[in-house]
Amino acid sequence: MSATVPSDISESDNRVKKNAVIFAFAQAMYGSQAVMLITTGGLIGKALANDPGWATLPISAFVIGTMLTALPASLYMKLVGRKIGFLTGTACGVFSALLGLYAIYIQDFWLFTGAMMLTGSYQAFAMLYRFAAADLAGPEFKAKAISWVTIGGLVSGIVGPIAIITTQDLLGPIIFGGCYLIAALMATASAVALLFLDRPDGEATEVEEAPRPLSVILRQPALIVAVVCAMMSYGMMNLVMTATPLAMVACG
Repeated sequence: MSATVPSDISESDNRVKKNAVIFAFAQAMYGSQAVMLITTGGLIGKALANDPGWATLPISAFVIGTMLTALPASLYMKLVGRKIGFLTGTACGVFSALLGLYAIYIQDFWLFTGAMMLTGSYQAFAMLYRFAAADLAGPEFKAKAISWVTIGGLVSGIVGPIAIITTQDLLGPIIFGGCYLIAALMATASAVALLFLDRPDGEATEVEEAPRPLSVILRQPALIVAVVCAMMSYGMMNLVMTATPLAMVACG
């Protein structure tokens, strides 16, 4: 005698998997854009700045943009929902890439730095993809949902560098202009995919316990260790990705 799976459970599983695939694609598009802009940001900064010592300021602005937007992004999505929130993030990605392209065209270093800060805001929203996928999944699929989105990040590690090589001269004399045009198209593709999210805010549930204050959460030893490790690893990644292109160009 074979057991039948209730239709509502099957439908829920399909919805969770569909959303996980969409988040994975969005992660791949965002990650590719981030790789392109971080890798080229220092080189463009050096070309636009009057003082070479300011070359990596756009990358710093990128990180600062993420830091300043991370908490507001979460609060914003709590008010408007995940779909609108993530679409707002991709809008930041499209506008920042086009603004960066325009800044390169008119050779405005400070406008380019502002564009990179706005790209950091896009990252603040995109970093929540895997958490949204996990929140929507049941206990049996939660780990897979996170891994699916993470695979999107691995794909971006391949697509991003290839996109730089193939598009850097796409717009002729505008240094790396093609990269920023493609970055805007990637963010647009991500937005289109996110439109197909199916009930990304999950089902409404009653919360029995009051949420813990942020001050209590921040005092947890496990959280402190996680934050310190993230700071060190993220700092190392930015150092390598920013310094390597500059060093390669300087050394010929």
